[in-house]
Amino acid sequence: MGTPVRSLYMMLNRNSLPLNTMKLSVYDSNVFKGIAILIMLFHHLFLRPEMYGYDDIFIHGHGLIFSIAKMCKVCVAIFVFISGYGLTEKYGSLSNIKLKDFYWKRFVKLMLNYWFVWLIFVPVSVLWLGPSFAEVYGSDYLIHGRVILDFLGIVNWLGPTVYNYIGAWWFYGCIIGLYLLYPLLLKLMKQNEYYLLALAITIFCLPSDILFCIRIYLPVFVCGMLYSFHDNDRSKCIAPPIAIWVVTFFFILIGRHKPQGNDFYVYDALIMVTGAYIYQHISGFGKVKNVLAYFGKYSMDMFLIHGFFYKWWLHDIIYATKIPFIIYISLVAISLIVAIAIEKTKQVIGFNHLVKYLRSL
Repeated sequence: MGTPVRSLYMMLNRNSLPLNTMKLSVYDSNVFKGIAILIMLFHHLFLRPEMYGYDDIFIHGHGLIFSIAKMCKVCVAIFVFISGYGLTEKYGSLSNIKLKDFYWKRFVKLMLNYWFVWLIFVPVSVLWLGPSFAEVYGSDYLIHGRVILDFLGIVNWLGPTVYNYIGAWWFYGCIIGLYLLYPLLLKLMKQNEYYLLALAITIFCLPSDILFCIRIYLPVFVCGMLYSFHDNDRSKCIAPPIAIWVVTFFFILIGRHKPQGNDFYVYDALIMVTGAYIYQHISGFGKVKNVLAYFGKYSMDMFLIHGFFYKWWLHDIIYATKIPFIIYISLVAISLIVAIAIEKTKQVIGFNHLVKYLRSL
């Protein structure tokens, strides 16, 4: 057996890791965020070929790029899973959470970073480069309320209709809702994790469109919590060879391509559990992980701003060649450069110190 093949074989047949390596570190979380933001950009760029225009590769009548773009919707599940995991790593061992302290620290950081981008990019777009408020929020008497709710990040709590200035910002309503629920979810998990699962499944199955963006990703968030809660348990159990997990992961990924209704999001939860387990048991790829972690560091800024460029400001330039690879690399490069500039600006004007000070109050 050749050396590369033998190395791959050994890597995929590891059964367990030492206890102290079973946790996902901050670096690992950034790797996942890096994966999420990169596939999110692919998802948004190529999900609607009839609107944006690019040269797809057709196999048996199906567009390959379009099909991959649909699968990349899992990017949201990655962010949600890592959020549930990270919160539980930080707060799971505490006897109780001080609600005021928890909510204040989480929302100061979350909302101030959102408002920093909103207050700069939205006015520039409305005045010069993008659609007006009326084009996005509607021209009826509810327009002012929708603008305010979008500024607060919760406009999509009213239903699945997109009234965010940037469509992808619906995710803010999702994560805000999950943060609000977290103390209750953590309390249930500590009492009996089956209560937590029952609540997540019940909310997920509700037929109402109200809070739609929260309930569809609640199972993924809960899976992230439970994955952290059982860090030590995974190191003690005898698990199937990692190769079996890899095969399972790809079967789930393939199955996710044709679900109906909300079943789509159940697959996301399964993908994240198997994907996280595989990641922890496969060594190597250090340079790739470093690159992904670097993107993960700037993932929130890239998430907030990339829609301005590919939808309005630089749409004709980004899609000019109609070549998917060039389109993708263009948006990734533009989004990363601007994200870095945003973070540098925050440092220069003392924004990060302000956030740190406010969180300490």
